[in-house]
Amino acid sequence: MKTKFFFLLFFVITFSISAQNNPTDNDSLGGSYYFIQSPPGPLELQTRSDGKTDIGVPLDSKIFFIYEDEDYVYYKYWPFNSDKLKKIYNKFIHNHLTEDSIVSPNGLGYEVVNHFYMEKEKFRELTAPIYSHFKGVSVGAYTVPFRLRGIGGDFDFESALSLQANMILGFGSYNSERSWLDLSFGIGLTGVKLDPKNSDVLEDRTANAFTTSMGVLLKPKPYANLGMFLGWDFLGRNDNEVNWQYNKEPWLGLGINISFNEVTTERSPESEKGKKVKQDRRAD
Repeated sequence: MKTKFFFLLFFVITFSISAQNNPTDNDSLGGSYYFIQSPPGPLELQTRSDGKTDIGVPLDSKIFFIYEDEDYVYYKYWPFNSDKLKKIYNKFIHNHLTEDSIVSPNGLGYEVVNHFYMEKEKFRELTAPIYSHFKGVSVGAYTVPFRLRGIGGDFDFESALSLQANMILGFGSYNSERSWLDLSFGIGLTGVKLDPKNSDVLEDRTANAFTTSMGVLLKPKPYANLGMFLGWDFLGRNDNEVNWQYNKEPWLGLGINISFNEVTTERSPESEKGKKVKQDRRAD
């Protein structure tokens, strides 16, 4: 009874966590972006906070969204490594103090963080969102049909009927909201085979075991995953006396996962507290 209760509790908690990460339809902008197009020449596409309009748009450069109004999007560039590009896109020095400026490190002027703005229609055309590498938490069900038991000793291949609820942590690239690599932690119930070779039973029969596992999954398709799992099976109290040799011993398995929800994110690196981000440009 306790096993069934904890299995149900784990399933409900992980499903609740997943529901909190479902993407919502929202036409407004936010977070971080990168430029997927770089039109030849400045073309006066963007305006800097000091009024300059002849500043080009570096391809693949990353920006922080600040805010938007009816016609324009306001943003600032992630810090460049190049001093030359820093002066153009990140900070500039002038000789009078404003509410946005601070004294420059060399004490020869005042340093201002550059802000830019661009027509909203052009911004949507030239940029794409940047997503956090951590995509979030979801829940799924998987089966591990093939298991290798007796690792490092008297091993055996076994096909077992097992259905588990697992919590999935998704990871992926910054230019996609979907994960391609998942870490999985799960619990479930498994039907294990007992026979005279692996236990003290006199004839073949099955028994129920409580299963815990963890694994790594690759995702060739959004809802179909393949992965390797490491797990343990624990026989119930009624079957402990059979001395099953694989009880509480680790096994390796190939898993097929069917996820209830895609692991996706709308978070960008901008929401990560205190993280200093930089971008590197090959062309100065």
